[in-house]
Amino acid sequence: FFDKSYDVYSNVNLSIFVDKYCNYKCPFCVADQRQDNRSCNLTNEEYLSRLKYVLDYIEPLNPTVSLTGGEPTKSELLIPIIKLLDNYNFKRRTITTNGSGLLDRYEDKLIIDRLIEANFNYINISRLHYNEDINRDLVVPTKDYLLNKDLEYILKNYKSGSKYNSRIRLSAVLLKEGIDSVKEISNYINYFSKFGQDSFIFRQLMLPDRFVTSSKKSYTKDNFVALSDIYKEFGEDFELYKEIHGYYYTVKIFSNKGNNIATEYADLAVSYSENENHKDLVYEMVFHPNGNLTKNWQESENILMKYNTNEGSN
Repeated sequence: FFDKSYDVYSNVNLSIFVDKYCNYKCPFCVADQRQDNRSCNLTNEEYLSRLKYVLDYIEPLNPTVSLTGGEPTKSELLIPIIKLLDNYNFKRRTITTNGSGLLDRYEDKLIIDRLIEANFNYINISRLHYNEDINRDLVVPTKDYLLNKDLEYILKNYKSGSKYNSRIRLSAVLLKEGIDSVKEISNYINYFSKFGQDSFIFRQLMLPDRFVTSSKKSYTKDNFVALSDIYKEFGEDFELYKEIHGYYYTVKIFSNKGNNIATEYADLAVSYSENENHKDLVYEMVFHPNGNLTKNWQESENILMKYNTNEGSN
């Protein structure tokens, strides 16, 4: 990266922070916890020009690519980004969304159809609870809430298989106010399995770090559900067959009655300490709305490529 050399993970991922705006106000939201992410966005033209510059520069690394936010499906940048990515042969594409914009139309096609046509391998939909009322209370929507009936339509009509290269996975954060036990995990799986869904992930709340506001820390403390306690309750119908250990996260994958069940716990504080202790190593890359490319989720730390408005894209 210009005047400094780094060792880069062979499976490095580039997270593209599409937009800071989100139509949900989840009280535990990791992106919303980032006090650092407060600088003004670039104009759409500047953002796309800068993103192209960065993609051209890192193309030899052939990273996996993830779109995130905010809520990417409600951003007017989403389709231009998808079209831009079509110029590159990156090995895997993923989007993480609350799903509220997947059935929106752009010109003559649904957003979800455009993602599938653009060969997005994974569409991760965040859904905190199978009960409509409980889910709504947990995500605190400001508008464009994804109703259960619309999610059920997506699951019924976009099943993984030979017709689609994209795989839909439902994601729930474990909360005392929501999914908090193996019984509730099973209820969640059983509810959505009725519509053909067979891939799920249950995440432990992120532990607070130095950037988290006091209100977020309080919510995490009050609603924290430990995965270690969940594992103790798993019976024989949850068969562990794979573990993935990242530099600040661990994923365990289980087979359950024909379903693929993943669990994940992560500690952002570890990611910061790892970056501090290994300054010449790139575990992951994040493209921020201010144009910076960094080694973590803070837009002003561990910068690999700094955007300078006085110098165009460089």
